[in-house]
Amino acid sequence: VVAAIAGVALGGGLELALSCHGRVALEGARVGLPEISLGLIPGSGGTQRLPRLVGVATGLEMILSGQPRSARQLADSGLFDQVVAADLLAAACARASELAAQGAQLPRARDRQLDADAVAAQVEQARFKLNARQRLQPAYAAVLDAVAATAQPFEQGLALERQLFLGLVPTTPARALRYQFKAEREASKLPAELQAPPRALQQIAVIGAGTMGTGIAISALDAGLGVTLLEQDGAALERGRQRISEHYRSRVEAGKIKATVAAAA
Repeated sequence: VVAAIAGVALGGGLELALSCHGRVALEGARVGLPEISLGLIPGSGGTQRLPRLVGVATGLEMILSGQPRSARQLADSGLFDQVVAADLLAAACARASELAAQGAQLPRARDRQLDADAVAAQVEQARFKLNARQRLQPAYAAVLDAVAATAQPFEQGLALERQLFLGLVPTTPARALRYQFKAEREASKLPAELQAPPRALQQIAVIGAGTMGTGIAISALDAGLGVTLLEQDGAALERGRQRISEHYRSRVEAGKIKATVAAAA
C-alpha cells in the first residue's frame, strides 16, 4: 500500500500515510501533526511511526511545533520514498510495483528499531528546551513520554500513546484550545439571519492627518471615495493636506498616474 500525497495531509491524514508501506508526495504537498495546538498528542500512531522514519529529533520538532511542512522540505528526511514535481499517481503506482516485485517482507515503520540510549538523550534534550508556557501544558510532556516509548516494542509504545491521548482529552487546557479552535472559525462566518446586502459607500471621514491618517485618506481617494479629513487645528490639517498633495505630485512626476487623476483626487 503506497500513499500518494497531494494537497494537505495533517493529523490523521499523515498518520494514515505513515502506516502505509510507502509514501510518494508532490513537492508542494504539506504534511504535519498539529494536535499539540489542540492540547493533544497524535493518537493514531504518529508519535511511534514518525520518529522511526525521520529520526527522533525531526519527529519531535514536527510534533512539538505542530507546524506543517512541505514535502520538498522533507524530501531527504526518510518520510517519503519519493517527492515528485508532477505525475504523482504514476510515481506512486511505480513505487507500489517496485515493492511488490521485491518479494521480501514489505517495509513498515513499526518494524524499525531505534537505539534506546539515543532516544532517551534526545527526548531529555527536548524536555530541557521546553519554555515556561509549554511546561504548563500537559500535552508537551505527554509528547515526550510517548516519543520516549519508541525505544520499546511498537505495540507497547502504541498502547502508551493511546493512554496519554485519552488522558489529555478531558483536561482544561485541551478543552480550552479546542474551544478556541472552533470559535475562531465560527467567528469568521456571518450568521444567515444577519446576512444583508452591503450599503453603497461614497464618502468617509478620517480622524487625524498624521502619517497614518493621510495614508488611509490616500487609499480611499485612490478607490474613488470622497474624504473628509479631520484634525485638531488648522496647522496640523494643513500639514496633512500637504502630505497628500506631495504624494500625488510625486506620482505624476514619476509617470505613475495622470495629472487629471491626481487633480481629481
